[in-house]
Amino acid sequence: MGIQIGGLLGLYGGLFCGVLGWYFGRKKAAKQRGLDEVHEHIWQKAKSFSWYITIITIYFLFTLYVLGVTLHVPAVLGILMLVQMASWGFGGAVLTGLMFSGKEIDSNFIIGITVIVLSVLLFVILAIVSDSWLFLFGSIPFSVIGLYFIRQSKSKED
Repeated sequence: MGIQIGGLLGLYGGLFCGVLGWYFGRKKAAKQRGLDEVHEHIWQKAKSFSWYITIITIYFLFTLYVLGVTLHVPAVLGILMLVQMASWGFGGAVLTGLMFSGKEIDSNFIIGITVIVLSVLLFVILAIVSDSWLFLFGSIPFSVIGLYFIRQSKSKED
Protein backbone atom coordinates (compact mmCIF):
# COMPACT_ATOMS: atom_id res chain seq x y z
CA MET A 1 0.00 0.00 0.00
CA GLY A 2 1.55 3.28 -1.09
CA ILE A 3 1.31 6.67 0.47
CA GLN A 4 -1.94 8.40 -0.40
CA ILE A 5 -1.00 12.05 -0.85
CA GLY A 6 -4.60 13.19 -1.29
CA GLY A 7 -5.60 11.53 1.97
CA LEU A 8 -2.75 13.17 3.85
CA LEU A 9 -3.53 16.56 2.33
CA GLY A 10 -7.19 16.20 3.26
CA LEU A 11 -6.41 15.02 6.77
CA TYR A 12 -3.95 17.74 7.69
CA GLY A 13 -5.55 20.41 5.49
CA GLY A 14 -8.87 19.82 7.24
CA LEU A 15 -7.18 20.04 10.62
CA PHE A 16 -5.44 23.28 9.64
CA CYS A 17 -8.66 24.85 8.31
CA GLY A 18 -10.57 23.73 11.41
CA VAL A 19 -8.01 25.28 13.76
CA LEU A 20 -8.04 28.52 11.75
CA GLY A 21 -11.84 28.65 11.83
CA TRP A 22 -11.89 27.96 15.55
CA TYR A 23 -9.26 30.62 16.29
CA PHE A 24 -10.80 33.39 14.19
CA GLY A 25 -14.32 32.48 15.34
CA ARG A 26 -13.31 32.80 18.99
CA LYS A 27 -11.48 36.04 18.26
CA LYS A 28 -14.58 37.54 16.62
CA ALA A 29 -16.85 36.27 19.42
CA ALA A 30 -14.55 37.82 22.03
CA LYS A 31 -14.85 41.20 20.29
CA GLN A 32 -18.63 40.92 20.47
CA ARG A 33 -18.49 39.77 24.11
CA GLY A 34 -19.90 36.38 23.15
CA LEU A 35 -17.54 34.26 25.25
CA ASP A 36 -19.40 34.47 28.54
CA GLU A 37 -20.32 31.84 31.12
CA VAL A 38 -23.53 30.96 29.25
CA HIS A 39 -21.47 30.12 26.16
CA GLU A 40 -19.06 28.03 28.25
CA HIS A 41 -21.95 26.21 29.98
CA ILE A 42 -23.71 25.39 26.71
CA TRP A 43 -20.61 24.01 25.01
CA GLN A 44 -19.52 22.11 28.13
CA LYS A 45 -22.90 20.36 28.19
CA ALA A 46 -22.64 19.70 24.45
CA LYS A 47 -19.21 18.14 24.96
CA SER A 48 -20.61 15.92 27.72
CA PHE A 49 -23.48 14.86 25.45
CA SER A 50 -21.08 14.07 22.62
CA TRP A 51 -18.99 11.80 24.84
CA TYR A 52 -22.09 9.81 25.78
CA ILE A 53 -22.91 9.34 22.09
CA THR A 54 -19.28 8.39 21.37
CA ILE A 55 -19.29 5.77 24.15
CA ILE A 56 -22.50 4.29 22.74
CA THR A 57 -20.84 4.14 19.31
CA ILE A 58 -17.75 2.45 20.76
CA TYR A 59 -19.92 -0.23 22.38
CA PHE A 60 -21.82 -0.67 19.12
CA LEU A 61 -18.57 -1.12 17.15
CA PHE A 62 -17.22 -3.56 19.75
CA THR A 63 -20.46 -5.54 19.48
CA LEU A 64 -20.09 -5.70 15.70
CA TYR A 65 -16.51 -6.91 16.10
CA VAL A 66 -17.55 -9.62 18.57
CA LEU A 67 -20.28 -10.73 16.16
CA GLY A 68 -17.63 -11.31 13.50
CA VAL A 69 -17.95 -8.21 11.33
CA THR A 70 -14.59 -7.27 9.82
CA LEU A 71 -13.66 -3.76 10.92
CA HIS A 72 -10.71 -1.76 9.64
CA VAL A 73 -8.89 0.68 11.91
CA PRO A 74 -9.16 3.75 9.63
CA ALA A 75 -12.89 3.20 9.13
CA VAL A 76 -13.51 2.78 12.86
CA LEU A 77 -11.45 5.85 13.75
CA GLY A 78 -13.21 7.86 11.06
CA ILE A 79 -16.61 6.79 12.36
CA LEU A 80 -15.65 7.68 15.93
CA MET A 81 -14.29 11.08 14.91
CA LEU A 82 -17.38 11.82 12.82
CA VAL A 83 -19.72 10.81 15.64
CA GLN A 84 -17.76 12.83 18.23
CA MET A 85 -17.58 16.04 16.18
CA ALA A 86 -21.09 15.82 14.73
CA SER A 87 -22.76 15.13 18.07
CA TRP A 88 -20.77 17.93 19.71
CA GLY A 89 -21.78 20.42 17.03
CA PHE A 90 -25.38 19.20 16.91
CA GLY A 91 -25.67 19.26 20.70
CA GLY A 92 -24.21 22.76 20.94
CA ALA A 93 -26.49 24.08 18.20
CA VAL A 94 -29.59 22.55 19.78
CA LEU A 95 -28.70 23.78 23.28
CA THR A 96 -27.94 27.28 21.97
CA GLY A 97 -31.24 27.35 20.10
CA LEU A 98 -33.17 26.16 23.13
CA MET A 99 -31.41 28.59 25.45
CA PHE A 100 -32.12 31.67 23.37
CA SER A 101 -35.56 30.75 22.03
CA GLY A 102 -37.24 31.61 25.32
CA LYS A 103 -39.44 28.53 25.18
CA GLU A 104 -39.65 25.84 27.80
CA ILE A 105 -37.64 22.71 26.99
CA ASP A 106 -39.94 19.82 26.16
CA SER A 107 -38.37 16.48 27.03
CA ASN A 108 -40.61 14.53 24.62
CA PHE A 109 -39.34 16.62 21.70
CA ILE A 110 -35.70 16.07 22.72
CA ILE A 111 -36.30 12.33 23.17
CA GLY A 112 -37.97 12.08 19.76
CA ILE A 113 -35.18 13.91 17.94
CA THR A 114 -32.53 11.87 19.78
CA VAL A 115 -34.19 8.54 18.94
CA ILE A 116 -34.44 9.45 15.26
CA VAL A 117 -30.88 10.77 14.93
CA LEU A 118 -29.29 7.90 16.87
CA SER A 119 -31.24 5.18 15.06
CA VAL A 120 -30.45 6.60 11.62
CA LEU A 121 -26.78 7.03 12.56
CA LEU A 122 -26.59 3.52 14.02
CA PHE A 123 -28.14 1.82 11.00
CA VAL A 124 -26.13 3.89 8.50
CA ILE A 125 -22.94 2.80 10.26
CA LEU A 126 -24.16 -0.80 10.25
CA ALA A 127 -24.98 -0.58 6.53
CA ILE A 128 -21.55 0.88 5.75
CA VAL A 129 -19.65 -1.68 7.81
CA SER A 130 -21.61 -4.68 6.51
CA ASP A 131 -21.89 -3.46 2.88
CA SER A 132 -25.62 -4.15 2.89
CA TRP A 133 -27.99 -1.22 2.38
CA LEU A 134 -30.92 -3.30 3.64
CA PHE A 135 -29.91 -2.42 7.20
CA LEU A 136 -31.15 1.12 6.52
CA PHE A 137 -34.71 -0.17 6.80
CA GLY A 138 -34.00 -0.99 10.45
CA SER A 139 -34.17 2.68 11.38
CA ILE A 140 -37.78 3.03 10.20
CA PRO A 141 -39.48 1.61 13.35
CA PHE A 142 -37.27 3.73 15.61
CA SER A 143 -37.98 6.83 13.51
CA VAL A 144 -41.71 6.17 13.87
CA ILE A 145 -41.25 5.96 17.65
CA GLY A 146 -39.29 9.23 17.56
CA LEU A 147 -42.04 10.88 15.51
CA TYR A 148 -44.56 9.68 18.09
CA PHE A 149 -42.61 11.47 20.85
CA ILE A 150 -42.37 14.63 18.72
CA ARG A 151 -46.10 14.52 18.05
CA GLN A 152 -46.76 14.11 21.78
CA SER A 153 -44.74 17.26 22.45
CA LYS A 154 -46.68 19.20 19.79
CA SER A 155 -50.04 18.06 21.22
CA LYS A 156 -49.02 19.37 24.68
CA GLU A 157 -48.45 22.83 23.18
CA ASP A 158 -51.97 22.99 21.72
